[in-house]
Amino acid sequence: MVDLVQSERRCRDEGVKPSIGSVGDANDIAMCEGIFTIPECEMLDRHRFACHAEAGMAVISYVEGWYNPGRRHSGIGYLSPIAYEDRISVQIETT
Repeated sequence: MVDLVQSERRCRDEGVKPSIGSVGDANDIAMCEGIFTIPECEMLDRHRFACHAEAGMAVISYVEGWYNPGRRHSGIGYLSPIAYEDRISVQIETT
């Protein structure tokens, strides 16, 4: 197992900023990881694509056509990502 100092050094050497957030804040990547798991289970496992470009376009269409505007997420109050961002924008504008 790599110790913390070695891990930090490797991140620095590679130009990568390590995660420093706590659970549930903007730096927590756990919620973001769902964007990779869900399309894989709901779309990519069910289709065969002729090439990488076709698969890439299918993923973009999935994310922008349904995942962001329509899929509700428990981690953001059962709102879609777009609805959540709209709500946050309104809160910021009114403060």
